[in-house]
Amino acid sequence: MINYIKIFYHTILTMNVDELIHKLKITEEENKRLSGSLDELPKPKFTRSAKFNSKKYWNDRYVKGGNSGTGSYNELAKFKAHIINSFIEKIKYNQ
Repeated sequence: MINYIKIFYHTILTMNVDELIHKLKITEEENKRLSGSLDELPKPKFTRSAKFNSKKYWNDRYVKGGNSGTGSYNELAKFKAHIINSFIEKIKYNQ
């Protein structure tokens, strides 16, 4: 899995923002095309009994010694920052 993430990270870094947006649109179109077949699957029989409480989730996670997760540290954090910063630059440029 780590090798896949490294390859994906390298691929994203070598793309410009327009290429990335194009790839995301293709993925979105593919997902829409495939979602029709998902409608044919049986619906899950469980229901959520209580509304998800984000504050409680993170508090419990930290109390148990957890952290923010792998996406908040090292290479994945740099990857996320690059994508978000590139997107923001693209928006500022288009305004």
